[in-house]
Amino acid sequence: MGHQDRGDRKKTHTGTPRAVEEGRESVEADYVSRILQYEWADVIVSIPPETADIVWVPGHIGNRWGRIAPDVWSPIRQRGYDPYFKHYPTHDRFEDGDFQFELWFDAIEPSGGSQDAESVRERLRERIREHASEMQDTGSWETADVIDDDSEVLWRTTYTFPSDDNVAYYNTLRRAIEDHEWAVEFVHEVVDDTDW
Repeated sequence: MGHQDRGDRKKTHTGTPRAVEEGRESVEADYVSRILQYEWADVIVSIPPETADIVWVPGHIGNRWGRIAPDVWSPIRQRGYDPYFKHYPTHDRFEDGDFQFELWFDAIEPSGGSQDAESVRERLRERIREHASEMQDTGSWETADVIDDDSEVLWRTTYTFPSDDNVAYYNTLRRAIEDHEWAVEFVHEVVDDTDW
């Protein structure tokens, strides 16, 4: 009888099936939330960045952003200010190989009034802007900017790393910390120059 056309058997499906792609993304998102968002802190403690005798203290572990600050900033917190670096171990950034590192400066009540904090932030931005013009391409980041339009963020750098690579993420975090060793002393100097 008649020949039924079953299509060209030589054609194959070359794209990743949608269910497989969604499953892969779900596994990656699960990995980021269960492992990466916790493990980065252990890595920084067990394999510290190569900075001159600075002990780095991780915080906000297990969340979409992590904080890290040198222990020498503890007296600044006692004076009512909270400087720290922030990074974002999220699925999207991990998948894209996009690493963002920011210097934040928060006020803590009651001793650090918001008006005083804003004055300190502006002096820090000036100091960072001067330093940034001098250092040009000394950091290993892709982009670096003084942030003027955010009340608490002073400085932002971005890095790239091989996507979906946790070792590369940890190495990039260590490199970002090492690249920003200069900020430790700047924050001390500006806060110490503030009239109390």
